[in-house]
Amino acid sequence: MRRLQPNWLNANDDKILELLGETGVALNKRGIEVNLDLQDRPVSYSTIKRRVDKLEDSDFLEDVGTTGSYYRISDRGKRYLTGNPYGTSEITEGVDPVTLSPPDYQLLREIKEAKATVDEEAILARITGDRQEASERLADLKRKGVITENDGLQLDFLGQFILEHFKEGKEVLSDAKNQPDTPASAETYYDAVR
Repeated sequence: MRRLQPNWLNANDDKILELLGETGVALNKRGIEVNLDLQDRPVSYSTIKRRVDKLEDSDFLEDVGTTGSYYRISDRGKRYLTGNPYGTSEITEGVDPVTLSPPDYQLLREIKEAKATVDEEAILARITGDRQEASERLADLKRKGVITENDGLQLDFLGQFILEHFKEGKEVLSDAKNQPDTPASAETYYDAVR
C-alpha cells in the first residue's frame, strides 16, 4: 500500500516524520539534523527549520518544549505515516478515514485519467490487484458520494478534491491499522516504511 500525502509535503518532511515516528522522542531542530545525518539521510539545518515549522503548523508535529522548542510527532503525523490521508487536512474531516485508502486513490485516478465518463468494467480492467476488492471499493466510493454514476463513472466534488490535494507517496506498512501508535522497535518500523 502507498501513502497518500498532501501535495505540499516533500521528501524532507518524510525524513523528519519518519525519524520522530521511529524513535518516539522529542528533538529540537538541531537534534533532528544530527540524527538524520547519523542515519545517512542528511537534510540541511535551514531546510529543517522551515519544514519543521510547516509540519507543526499543519499539526503533523507538536512542540512539547518548556524551555525551548522540542518537537515530537503528533497523532496526525502517526496516521500519515501509516497511510491515512485524512490525518492531514481539516477540510476533509467528516469523511471516514478508515474507508478511504490509497487503493481508492488509484480508482479515482483511473476515473480522472479516462477524461470522460467511463463504465465500471473499463475501470476494473485497468486496476492491478484483486478485482473483487476493487469492485467493492468502487461500490463504497459511490455510496460515499466520492464518485457518481450517470452514463458512466465520474468524480464528484470530493473525488476531485482528493486528487487535487493529495498525491501518492512512499510505501507504508501493509497492515497499518494493526500497528501500535508507537512502534515496537525503531528498526522494524524504519525498515517497513522505507
